[in-house]
Amino acid sequence: MIKKSNLIINVAIVFVIFFCLISCNKTKKEELKQYLTNDSMAMWDITMKNFVELKDTSYYHHYYKSYLIYSNFVCDKFAKSRDGNRFIEFLGPKPNLIGLCNQWEIKNDSTIILNCKDVFVVKIINRDTLYLFDTLGIKKHEMYRDKTPWNIDEESVLIKNKQVESGEYLDPYIY
Repeated sequence: MIKKSNLIINVAIVFVIFFCLISCNKTKKEELKQYLTNDSMAMWDITMKNFVELKDTSYYHHYYKSYLIYSNFVCDKFAKSRDGNRFIEFLGPKPNLIGLCNQWEIKNDSTIILNCKDVFVVKIINRDTLYLFDTLGIKKHEMYRDKTPWNIDEESVLIKNKQVESGEYLDPYIY
């Protein structure tokens, strides 16, 4: 009788330990979310480039974007000036005329959707650097975590919030 009770106790202990191990391990999605949001929010910078071809010359035009990624799956997009100031783009929770919104989601262990439209496979290089690949495996962007102060233009945020509240950001004539 004592052996049966010891066996039951041992099985129960093993079950509890196994349950604790399973519940303590983060999934890949949770790790990706934590990495992108720094547990609450994180600012990421991207250098963008467009190829410009004129009649007598061609060149790459470089400009800068920033993404403020929140743990509640909001993703604010900013234009970043050369002097480091950030101006928010007028995106809200519903997709606008060109399909952009201020939301993000994790599709699977390494794939994210930014602003309701752009699908990227994320490759983490280190704590402050990641690469974004398109679904064909072509590297599209390098993102770098930015430290505070973020120099967000407060006036642009107030205008954006007013437009989101009124629904004006969905007006096709804003662009």
